[in-house]
Amino acid sequence: MPDIDFLIIKKIREEEIRRGWVRIPESQRKGIPSESLVKITNYLTDKSTKRIVLGIIPDTGVNIIQMDENTREILGITDDQIDKEGQFVIRQYSPVGNIFATICYYYHHPDFPLRFSTRVALLLGSTSVILGLMSFVLTFF
Repeated sequence: MPDIDFLIIKKIREEEIRRGWVRIPESQRKGIPSESLVKITNYLTDKSTKRIVLGIIPDTGVNIIQMDENTREILGITDDQIDKEGQFVIRQYSPVGNIFATICYYYHHPDFPLRFSTRVALLLGSTSVILGLMSFVLTFF
């Protein structure tokens, strides 16, 4: 049985929309540090997404999660569920799993400039690895 968090769903501030993070009070994160990449799963819909978790200032200790519309859509949360309690499983990645998860997070980031630059970097990096291997192989023939 996963560790389920019962959190009240709130809208994130307007200037933080499409930034790829959610806000959860530190007292409700169960030791997960701020700015950590976490997997958030809506327990009822079994839909999940990767997001950076940040705190809420001031930390009132109330069980809330602030997220933007894009994150709510991915998790299968409708507008009529805002200000109501949701059931979430929040899991921090292991150090090794965090490397792959971070690449996936930026590859699918909701903000276009970050998503585009990640894809270009992966394309150029993959191309350079392939060309490097080809040159290594060709030196022996």
